[in-house]
Amino acid sequence: MTEINSSLYWSMPGPAEFIGRITDASRNARAIILSFTDYPPNGVWHAVKTALHNANINEPVELDISEGTNIPVEIGMHFSNGVMPAELLAHHKHGYQHAVILKANGKKAQKSCEKYAAAFVSAIDHSQGDVRLIVGVHDGENQKDGFNRTFHVIAFDGALSDAEIEAYVTQRMVTRGGPGSTRLARHLVTEYAGFDPALAEQLISFDTSRILALPESLTPLLGTNLLRWSKDSWLAGTRAEGMVEAHPLLEWHRATHTGNDQAAFQRAADARYWRACLKALIPWLEERRSKILKILDTPLCRVEKAHGGTGKITKKKGDRMVGVPREELEYNDLAYFASTKEFSGLSNQEFAAVSVCKKAKFVRDDLAHLRRPPATSIESLIADMDRLVS
Repeated sequence: MTEINSSLYWSMPGPAEFIGRITDASRNARAIILSFTDYPPNGVWHAVKTALHNANINEPVELDISEGTNIPVEIGMHFSNGVMPAELLAHHKHGYQHAVILKANGKKAQKSCEKYAAAFVSAIDHSQGDVRLIVGVHDGENQKDGFNRTFHVIAFDGALSDAEIEAYVTQRMVTRGGPGSTRLARHLVTEYAGFDPALAEQLISFDTSRILALPESLTPLLGTNLLRWSKDSWLAGTRAEGMVEAHPLLEWHRATHTGNDQAAFQRAADARYWRACLKALIPWLEERRSKILKILDTPLCRVEKAHGGTGKITKKKGDRMVGVPREELEYNDLAYFASTKEFSGLSNQEFAAVSVCKKAKFVRDDLAHLRRPPATSIESLIADMDRLVS
């Protein structure tokens, strides 16, 4: 599993709230069931211990339970007792708030932990003990928090919200731009990371050409765990609570495999590219439009004169013709006027500006019609613009 940046991840509001929920639960309940996906983020158990520390429960007993582990014996070793059945642990008075954490390794070990936890919960009502029991489960049955008088269930899928994944990627790519003078790569990583910071880390490791080749460059990642990416489930981490869109790798798996929903998932994958371009390229183009207009000042003066010399240039807007000031001309307007006689005899720089306008028009047209522009068109536009406009 790809390692995330733990310090950054656990500082995000959602993960930090998970820590807070455990802290609150440990003050009010003797048993806490933590419901995880099969792929929790690294650092999750450190976060659990942080939550307990915040509730003044320090140095909990932390046990890795494998198949065949005798849980009562393992716990008893830490309480100067030969064996500590769940019922006895429920009644145990340690003298101060204490906790036992059971971490299951494998399905059979999880069943053993759940059986021990069930016995502990059954004994709580008639006990005066001060030990908390925390058990992590991976069964997908509890995807939302729940509680009663004796135990709390806290569900955590590790997903980051749209705002959080954007902040995460921005921090991780703060010194990395591109291609050219744009920030398109960063926006593409944000979109194709979805709610998954581990996927974000994988995409950050791509060179710019592989990022621009998204979503096709996701294909090799499918092979790392094909079974997972073919499952549409909370437990597999391909769906997240409160998130409308699927995990990008489930999305791409469906887009590249025959099925009734293949076309819909292909559109969803392309829409990520479209959104990234919209966020990165539209403001970038607008910031440079005035400089392009300045380069084309001489031929535009000729156009203005041909249109009556009123200080406005006539252009088509919808079904009618309107007069607009020169500074309001768009790239598609400039591309159109490039075919008129007023734009004949251009200098090399003016000719290059016209070429950029045409390329900008093609990219903007795709974006205006909710289409994903070809990566080659984007790269060519950026390279030519950067050569022309600093």
